[in-house]
Amino acid sequence: MDSSLDDALTLLNKWKAHSTPLMVGVSGGRFEAPRTFSFSFLGTVTEVSDRRLEIRGDSDCSLRADLSLATFEYPEPCDRELGLTEDEREEARGVTAGTLAARWPDGYACLFSELREVDEKR
Repeated sequence: MDSSLDDALTLLNKWKAHSTPLMVGVSGGRFEAPRTFSFSFLGTVTEVSDRRLEIRGDSDCSLRADLSLATFEYPEPCDRELGLTEDEREEARGVTAGTLAARWPDGYACLFSELREVDEKR
């Protein structure tokens, strides 16, 4: 389901206010297609505005993104466009409460998945 910038900002601000743990996935292309790079980390939203998003992880990993040109949607874990294997989809159903996807015109994409509980093994 597609989402507006305002809807995405409402959710991101909620996550910031509650220090909600997120699994953040970043890709140098569409998730379902071959890509030049991808990585993920656990973090929380530390800054959100009409244009800027910052998420910091427990380590020195952080993400800063300009939201002004992004498009947003709420994918389901079973969505084939996410490029997950069947095992990964099943795991995602159990540990995530919801996901917001952001895509930029230059091909970059991010997934922000609200975690039900943080797995200490990651």
